[in-house]
Amino acid sequence: MLVMNLINRGIASDTTAGVLNRLDEVVSLLPSKLFILIGANDIANGMTTQAIADNIKKIVEQVKVDTPKTKIYLQGLLPSRSRERPDAKVRELNHQIEFIAMETECTYIDLFSAFTSGTRLNWDYSLDGLHLTDAGVTKWLDYLKPYLEEKIEDDENL
Repeated sequence: MLVMNLINRGIASDTTAGVLNRLDEVVSLLPSKLFILIGANDIANGMTTQAIADNIKKIVEQVKVDTPKTKIYLQGLLPSRSRERPDAKVRELNHQIEFIAMETECTYIDLFSAFTSGTRLNWDYSLDGLHLTDAGVTKWLDYLKPYLEEKIEDDENL
């Protein structure tokens, strides 16, 4: 049985600026792995996908400076049925996040494809078109499991 020490630093209604402001608190924990999923609320707040991507890149760069041994996983945003978070913007940002992952040597995790039914968020995973149900969270965790279990060099020495 695999035992993991997981710390969730997510905050409801969070934004990329919020993550940047609290990043010291996260890197002080010297995580061996860091899973980042951020940007949907920035879209809802009217930020451009480029501005959001710039903030995500700043987050990655700061983590790489402060804890260079931390393995970073950038998760693409989930699909949405929310007018404030249209899938076209989500897809556009996901492409930018994937590019950031490639250029910064992080791992990109495509959640969008895993949660769609056709081209929209599968209703099996959400009651309101945005937030995940228990079934959605279970699917997300199952989808992340290979990344969570992935052995990385110096795992014990961070």
